[in-house]
Amino acid sequence: MALFPWSKNKGDGGSDDAKGGGGGGKSGGGDPNPGEFEFSGDKANKFFDRGQTLHDATNFGYAMNMWIRGLRFDPTSMRGLEGFFTSSASFFAEHPKGEKEETFKSTLKDVGGRSTIDKFLTALMHWSSHPTDPSYGVRAMEHASELGLGGPAVWVAERVVSLAMKDKSPRKEHYVAAMETFKKFDKFERAVQAGEAAVRMDPTDGRLASEIKNLSAEWTTKRGGFEDTGKEGGFRSNIRDADKQKQLEEKDRLTTTEEGLDRQVASATADYEVNTNDRPNAIKLIDLLLKRAKGEDEERASKLANEWYVKSKEYRFREYVDNIRVRQLRRRAAKLKGEAEKSADAEVKQAYTQAVKEYLKAEIVSLEGQVEAYPTDLNRKFELAQRYYKVGKHEEAIPLLQEAKQDVKSRARVLFFLGLAFQKIGYTDEAIDTIRQARQSLIAGDEAAEMELSYGLMEALLTRALEQSTLADAEEAGKLQSAIAIQNINYRDVKAKREEIKALIAKLKSGSAGGGGAAS
Repeated sequence: MALFPWSKNKGDGGSDDAKGGGGGGKSGGGDPNPGEFEFSGDKANKFFDRGQTLHDATNFGYAMNMWIRGLRFDPTSMRGLEGFFTSSASFFAEHPKGEKEETFKSTLKDVGGRSTIDKFLTALMHWSSHPTDPSYGVRAMEHASELGLGGPAVWVAERVVSLAMKDKSPRKEHYVAAMETFKKFDKFERAVQAGEAAVRMDPTDGRLASEIKNLSAEWTTKRGGFEDTGKEGGFRSNIRDADKQKQLEEKDRLTTTEEGLDRQVASATADYEVNTNDRPNAIKLIDLLLKRAKGEDEERASKLANEWYVKSKEYRFREYVDNIRVRQLRRRAAKLKGEAEKSADAEVKQAYTQAVKEYLKAEIVSLEGQVEAYPTDLNRKFELAQRYYKVGKHEEAIPLLQEAKQDVKSRARVLFFLGLAFQKIGYTDEAIDTIRQARQSLIAGDEAAEMELSYGLMEALLTRALEQSTLADAEEAGKLQSAIAIQNINYRDVKAKREEIKALIAKLKSGSAGGGGAAS
């Protein structure tokens, strides 16, 4: 069963190009198979925000689920696509046999429909578990191309070519498939490169060689401006700008490759060394070092950012330093988590616990600085409130959450944490009212969040029933427990809660608890 039914929604505000798969030249014109879809950038971004939050909390399996859910509402999103593979890489680093994990199997099952969008999302899931196998990438690429998703199709095609080049047993058809995708979306230079690689593998394929020759000629014509000869600013203008154009094409073609990043870092370093007081060049170099992220890149970026913070007092540079520190501590905690799960050594487990504490502390320091620097940014306040909640600073979290709930996009999640925080400080009535508001604000179809909210409300009602001997609260808690169990009987401790709630209801009905009044 698919995660969501796709239905046309003309009121969402999405453009026709986006709905059909905009992002590339010759659009495929939408999904030809059964299963119409609802395009909603707003709904997609809610899932993407949730995915990023879960990724930052190292809950990578559930983060993958959120990215996939968001891609169903907006399969054109590069943010969603890149976020999914970032989370999947971390997930499989922690779980080498992640395909057997329940979170992975559950998400894969949810996208098991027959429409092309289902096939595309399923292909992404399979590729995430075999990230170095170009054949899995080819499947995702072909479905993206069929849907007319120019940006994602080209993004996947670039990685297919890169994987094929590294493959010990490269296959001609992988290059040809990538060539066809590049050609469809008017990426002629990349199409020629992929085709030439295919021809090198099979020099006897005269038809392919002829096609590559024609493609090369077409690309040369478009690049050189021959079609504009005789027009104002035509061929002569292109000749004058040839060097600049070549640099732009080089940057575009190689921007996501290791070689391209090496060249860009070297160029940015040279530019910066010419004038070490040039702020834009400093920012450019820091960003490129963090994008490449190999060897001592992070340390170089951190050192440069700190130097600029000391002399400029501009918070942006302090934020770079803090974020790099958080990134490093997150990786360390993730690594130690894997070691702790495999080891019975108490010292190893203690090292992991300490690493998590250091990571959370660094995150809080970073977010406190961000909230002070950007006082109107509600999302940063929400992020800080979540970290406060995680480390037990519930009273500090509440005022931030109360401000953050003004953001409609994340209102349900904010209210949920606010309800939990109220419950932690003993404000049970306020917790119940707030979690009820969260359920009303929840976007349709987010089953995982719905279950989480139901569980939170069940616990709050059970707490009040125990404190005030209110039968109505106990019975409502029982209904919520039953609904959760029907959906997933292994969800948290819901089976144990059943017995506890049943015993309380029986006790209240018998009158031995001294009351059975209605809930307030």
